[in-house]
Amino acid sequence: MTQTVKKYSDQVAVQGKTAEIKVINLQVVPADDILCKHLSVSKNAPIQKIERIRQANSNITQYEVSYIPWETAPAITQRDAEDSLYRTLKEKYHQPIMRTVEKIEITFADDSIAKLLNYEVNHPCFYIETTTYGQNEKAIEYSNSYFRGDITDFVIERNYINKGDA
Repeated sequence: MTQTVKKYSDQVAVQGKTAEIKVINLQVVPADDILCKHLSVSKNAPIQKIERIRQANSNITQYEVSYIPWETAPAITQRDAEDSLYRTLKEKYHQPIMRTVEKIEITFADDSIAKLLNYEVNHPCFYIETTTYGQNEKAIEYSNSYFRGDITDFVIERNYINKGDA
């Protein structure tokens, strides 16, 4: 099991930096085939699409698009999205995060990603696709994130319950 600091601001603070999250788009969209697959919703179900930019010391580090079913957390506000979505899901909507599954790849910034990240086209990025699960193994969020490769690093700490299971 991998343990991480829960909030982006906490992750950045550990590095001695100040975090900021800016919402650039918040809208409701119909579920397409990809969202149906990852969120186990029906075709055209209302999904909240939240596009955000994250910064550390005013430097853009991440562009993220999160998708949350309307039935899971109706009417997420801009203020909610400028804070921790996981905390909002837990405290406001009583949807605690039980686990996430994250797929990490290296990719290169295309024109649109480079512009959003204030980065050079074809420069390396970390791409992380995450499915977040709540109680009863219900998928409650699906997200795609791009991190600038030149100013982002990851530290992974693994704690194993049974010491001989490595």
